[in-house]
Amino acid sequence: MGLSDLNNGPPETPEAYPKVCIVMSTYNGGKWLAQQMDSLVAQTWPNMCLYVRDDGSSDDTLDILATYQNKLEMTVSPGENLGACDSFLQAMADAPDDAGYYAFCDQDDIWFDDKIARSVEAVSSLDPDTPILLHSQQMVCDDNLGDQQPGRLPLIEATFENALAGNIVTGCTVMIHTSAWQLLKTTRPRRKAIYIHDWWAYLVISLFGRIEFLASPTMLYRQHTSNTSSRYHGNPIKQLYRAFKLFAGGQINAHTHRHVSELQHAFEDLLSEQQKNKLALAADMVSAPGALQRYKSLRQLSPKQRTSALQLFHMIGILVSPARDQRHG
Repeated sequence: MGLSDLNNGPPETPEAYPKVCIVMSTYNGGKWLAQQMDSLVAQTWPNMCLYVRDDGSSDDTLDILATYQNKLEMTVSPGENLGACDSFLQAMADAPDDAGYYAFCDQDDIWFDDKIARSVEAVSSLDPDTPILLHSQQMVCDDNLGDQQPGRLPLIEATFENALAGNIVTGCTVMIHTSAWQLLKTTRPRRKAIYIHDWWAYLVISLFGRIEFLASPTMLYRQHTSNTSSRYHGNPIKQLYRAFKLFAGGQINAHTHRHVSELQHAFEDLLSEQQKNKLALAADMVSAPGALQRYKSLRQLSPKQRTSALQLFHMIGILVSPARDQRHG
């Protein structure tokens, strides 16, 4: 059920709304965490819970979380330090399975008060049996919430082939429904096997389902001055230059190799023959002995994408980067 189903007015009790579980990993986030938590408390969606895994914080993060225990339904699980990606994957593994929708959350942003409501409305209108990942536009700002401007819009179609080349999904804007959640949760990648959790979610759901984009901003996204990506925000020439450096230096081919290997391992029993062939071609694209063979694999993998960023930048990687060996990581 989404907002469009409430034709006779809103239900009398919050429990009549589908439950949304917000999943968050924290680490030494005391400087910004209270503002994020306030924005979660202010959400207009009446039935939601928060699951937080703390990744071994040494500041006042856990104390701040404790002050919100009476303001929303929340579970906080302190843990050992795993790193950003594996901590979030562990949070997903441990989060409850009784919700209808799941939202990814960072510790240092500010959600608009209707973020969950608009995301549920968008996802609920789609096929519930098809794994769906919704991501949305955001307003990018500096540490002090100044210099607000719309984030980068996706420049390429959200296909699995393009997901191999790079990530266009900002994790803290993501909402998924039950079928996508179960797909991600029951096939968890091995530790240190993938680059970042939102890119993994983009790869998995684009392989088995669909990626949707909500073009209106749903949140303020802090781009800290220490972030590498902030230097390239809003400047398409610098974005292309950064992409060129990543591909020419072999980093994207390295990530693609790791991701394809992990997809083959994690979903071995779920892959169709077509999906297995697609992953085999992707593996050949980055591992075949010689640029010509890798180029042929690229053409077979993505015949409809020959003018896309995938074609352009993987060609750079194919021509200047050595083939990867078959060892994981």
